[in-house]
Amino acid sequence: MLETDEDKVKIIQIYERYEGLVFYIAHDFLRNQQDAEDATHDAFLKIAKNIDCIEEVLSHKTKGFVVIVIENVCKDFLKKKKKVKLTSLEQMEYGLATDEDVETSVIESITAEILREKVDELEPIHQEALMLRYLKQLSYDEMSNILGLKNSAVRKRVQRSRDILAKKLNERDIER
Repeated sequence: MLETDEDKVKIIQIYERYEGLVFYIAHDFLRNQQDAEDATHDAFLKIAKNIDCIEEVLSHKTKGFVVIVIENVCKDFLKKKKKVKLTSLEQMEYGLATDEDVETSVIESITAEILREKVDELEPIHQEALMLRYLKQLSYDEMSNILGLKNSAVRKRVQRSRDILAKKLNERDIER
């Protein structure tokens, strides 16, 4: 796959440069941290297999190539996931899944969808804070380095973001 030292250096540079973007796109597509991490991994494997197509790491052409690869990986992932859901529905039809399994699965699915909708309504600054803290599971110190803010400012931003999200979720309950 990576035959020369130049190819190895190139893939490392691509990974360091685009890992955040690739994960963001994958998470935006898939709406699940674990799936996004898997898709990110698969995308970089595909990029490594096609490293000969990349001339300059910092070019717009390379960025476009990386984006296309992750989008295609996510589309394939969604197709596979849809097939798995159909299989689960077939199991329910034949009585292989218990009522508790079905009920738990439906509740988790609805809760995740509601939470996702409310997070999407937040301002980008608050979405970013929640994503870094809870999806990427970064420490406040790591977030501080990424955002270029003091640790106390990061803690306050996460707290405000949680409070705003909680308020939005409470408003939704009142409307129902």
